[in-house]
Amino acid sequence: MKDYIKGRNSVIEALRSEREVKEIFFARGVKLSGIISEIQKLAGEKGIKYHFIDQERLMSMGGENNQGVLALVDSYDYLTLEELLERPIAERQIIIVLDSIQDPRNFGSILRTAECAGVGGVIIPEKRSVQVTASVEKSSSGALAYIPVARVVNLNSAIGKIKEHGYWVFGLSVSGKSSYTEVDLTGPVCIVAGSEGEGLRPLVEKNCDFTIKLPVIGRINSLNVSVACGVVLYESLRQRNNKIDKKGKITLNS
Repeated sequence: MKDYIKGRNSVIEALRSEREVKEIFFARGVKLSGIISEIQKLAGEKGIKYHFIDQERLMSMGGENNQGVLALVDSYDYLTLEELLERPIAERQIIIVLDSIQDPRNFGSILRTAECAGVGGVIIPEKRSVQVTASVEKSSSGALAYIPVARVVNLNSAIGKIKEHGYWVFGLSVSGKSSYTEVDLTGPVCIVAGSEGEGLRPLVEKNCDFTIKLPVIGRINSLNVSVACGVVLYESLRQRNNKIDKKGKITLNS
């Protein structure tokens, strides 16, 4: 099956990565400078056909907020959990499990932050969750070209397998028992985040090794899930950077 990705950053990162791009469509009259010019150049170098079409047709193909460019690609190729966990441990020291995220913008934002923070993969359920879509691709600003997404039937079963591979599993919860700064996030860790409205489902939370919280002193009792994920991921990165030895190598827990 084929799909479209939209937005300048998403398209150019797809071209820069190993993802196979079939065709590219520009809005007729789009200014051929900046990223658009680079997309056109990369497409030419890779022998990828590109076309100029009316904006109305572009919108009918890929929706609004396309920034004047669409790329035709194969439908997203999800990994299995096993494929993700078979990757070298150095590439997956941190992984994320998303429990029933519904908003594609939140999903895309999490993917963007995760890629910047060196996350090795994101795991989502097949049902009751947003999937990889053009809107997610655009919100990720191209990060989806580099960070793998695995899809599973049962999150609780997946968490069990993740533990078997040596991970400590931390669930983000407003009722978490520890502050996110009070736990060791330097080894193989899995961060589990819940849906925008309900948070973690009870059984998913129960299956986590630890529950952690972010301090909130305002009147609203919780942060946006993508923001919460970002804070915890960068705390993990901070802790890891503090373990860098004199040779510039990160000391990893076994």
